[in-house]
Amino acid sequence: MLRLEMLPAERGDSLLLEYGAGDTAEHRVLIDGGKAPAWPCLRERLMQIPVNDVGERHFDLLVITHIDTDHIDGVILLLQDPELRCRFDDIWFNGWKHLAPLEKPKPESLGPKQGEFLGALLAHLDLPWNRHFDGNAVIIPDDGPLPRIHLAGGLTLTLLSPTLKQLLRLKRNWKQVIEDVGFEPGDNGAALIAFGERMLTHNSLVTLGGDDPRHFTETSRDGSVANASSIAFMAEFEGRRLLLAGDAVKPTMVPSLTRWRDEHADLGEDDRIPIDAFKLPHHGSDKNVSPQLLKLLACDRYLVSTNSAGFEHPDAGAVGIIVKTHPEGTVPNFAFNYRSEHTNLFATNDRWTSTYEADSIVEFPSPASDG
Repeated sequence: MLRLEMLPAERGDSLLLEYGAGDTAEHRVLIDGGKAPAWPCLRERLMQIPVNDVGERHFDLLVITHIDTDHIDGVILLLQDPELRCRFDDIWFNGWKHLAPLEKPKPESLGPKQGEFLGALLAHLDLPWNRHFDGNAVIIPDDGPLPRIHLAGGLTLTLLSPTLKQLLRLKRNWKQVIEDVGFEPGDNGAALIAFGERMLTHNSLVTLGGDDPRHFTETSRDGSVANASSIAFMAEFEGRRLLLAGDAVKPTMVPSLTRWRDEHADLGEDDRIPIDAFKLPHHGSDKNVSPQLLKLLACDRYLVSTNSAGFEHPDAGAVGIIVKTHPEGTVPNFAFNYRSEHTNLFATNDRWTSTYEADSIVEFPSPASDG
């Protein structure tokens, strides 16, 4: 079985991917933790996961796609909650220690305080960190095959973002902002002292910023350096494919998906990639989807993780692009993890269908269970 649940994360992301033989969820991947005020909901869901023989809630992988507050805050709280007893075989997160060895970047603007604290926390707790990449950055090469990671239980993840160029942009911002606070990036002790008191409770995290509205002012593309650094990947299990895009940007996803298609001999250069579900990047922003991107995919289900607060995602323009580029003969389904005044605007009509809240969960039985 393969099951993807978009947990309530306010306007952010927190995805629980479960898979295993038959109808048993033997393996789990957690992707992001949502905004801090949504932490109680995430914690309640994690507490429902059964413990193993040693009293731990085991995850094959934790992915923090990027440093914006609506993705990272819940993870910071999770790692400081010993009662949960969550254990991760690996944690994917591009911190300062991965950015530091990269070559000199071009200047941009961002505030990565949560990223600095999370890196210090991972080091302090001595947790596994980017083991699948030999401790180096989670990154796609400029050429050659895309990285393919095989997890226990048969799940394969093919990395689609970020690129070296995008991490170089992030590096410059990270260094500038942390130096402005008064210490050098990578000084874990200083980070724990500087940010720790403000990052211990879900009420305090919301004041730190990181998803500044100034990053979302462009009409043609997403100009956020943080979003461009998102970890995005294709997840495959028992013939099913899920495209989980974080807040990744079009200039990365289009060439990466083209490379993915070129690496599969059963697909021609004009073929669409069959996808069972696509978690839309940046909560369905029209700055992160395009006809070029959508025409690469043959997908019937589009997942939107947001309560629409602040930015009123998803954008009508993004929904329009999906409907106009959708393969003929089928109707797209939009799955929302919140029912809100804004998401209700996209209720079922003759051009698409919609599901909300618990009905938005994507679940596929194992082939032996079909029928």
